[in-house]
Amino acid sequence: MKRLVLVAAILVTARGLIVGGQTVNPLLGISAADAFFDDTVLQDVRIDLSSADWLALKANFRDDTYYAADFRWRDQVVRGIGIRSRGFGTRSATKPSLKIDFNYFSPDREFLGLKQAVLKNDLTDPSNMHERISMLLMRRMGIPAPREASARLFVNGDYSGVYTLIEGVDKSFLKRVFGDNDGYLFSYEWAFPYFFADRGPAPSLYVPSPFSPETHEDDPEPQAIVELVQTINYSTNFASDINTYLDIKKFVRHIAVENFLADRDDFLGDYGMANFFLYRLPDRRQFGLIAWDKSETFSSALFDIFQNVFVGPDRTNQLVVRALAVPELRALYLDTLLECVRSASEPGGSDPRGWLDREIDRENAQIRDATFADPVKPFSNADYDAAVSGLHDFARIRGPFVTQAVATQR
Repeated sequence: MKRLVLVAAILVTARGLIVGGQTVNPLLGISAADAFFDDTVLQDVRIDLSSADWLALKANFRDDTYYAADFRWRDQVVRGIGIRSRGFGTRSATKPSLKIDFNYFSPDREFLGLKQAVLKNDLTDPSNMHERISMLLMRRMGIPAPREASARLFVNGDYSGVYTLIEGVDKSFLKRVFGDNDGYLFSYEWAFPYFFADRGPAPSLYVPSPFSPETHEDDPEPQAIVELVQTINYSTNFASDINTYLDIKKFVRHIAVENFLADRDDFLGDYGMANFFLYRLPDRRQFGLIAWDKSETFSSALFDIFQNVFVGPDRTNQLVVRALAVPELRALYLDTLLECVRSASEPGGSDPRGWLDREIDRENAQIRDATFADPVKPFSNADYDAAVSGLHDFARIRGPFVTQAVATQR
């Protein structure tokens, strides 16, 4: 009986095996989706669409209009996908970031088990590395974060530059990371500076803005977010009560990693909260954070370990201040910063330099020539080399600075 079940679960295709609905390379032992986000190689992604539609997408880059296109990766082709311009401050008419929806025109379609992906233009990052390195560190630290790789994009056969290929945070991601995708996913969509202050008891004050439902759109159960906000602001037993609505220890680790990375556009961003997802399993009220958009990391090796924490009353993040007022959580925050230092400084087997220095060199060797050949990048080749040098400076200075800063807080 077991043998019959195994045979039923495995189907042979031209490209490998389908095991449990996922394409697997029998020689490499990895899923095709893993190969798609394999960051040991520079991926090539090809998109073909009518010339008129490509011109229209770039001319109307601030719109979210979808255009039909064909998508090619290696020998795999998906016809009739949807693509659109995406982003906030980095939208561009010359090098647009793209959201790829494999199932936009055909709801049941998937590509390698994926429903979507992002091609990010990295316009504010001449090194093209902030995203990849940051998400790698997030994952090294056990923070839920999408897979990423660098890619050369070709549109209608023309080279359109180096992009960061990013896994979409959707049901496919949730299943891979949490083992369950029936829960409630919200993206935080920045619309105004917000710091988790109480805006009132009505769910409509929080959902769909700034918390936009990505699953269960017809019934996102927004009351759970209201209860989270009320607990943050009014609980008299915060350390205990908050865990009903938020995995507070994982949250503290999340913000510590972001602060180690010197991110100015994150949960403790300069203009209020930004760039994260909230997810809760269907049978729980407790949310967890998922990392997103790390283009503004590495802003300064001397970035304060309490950046944007203890600020004026109009800019104080209620959740962070209450969490760090709990001695156990404050200690966890400081310990996580030191753990980041150790991870970034971890020597290699044959190279005594730290992981971060080695990772910068690895990615530079992979993308430098392609970046220099990028015909639409908004910076010079000299800017790229200077940015790479700046990353190495960060790797050299950040660890000792954070270690000393933590020591003063003990």
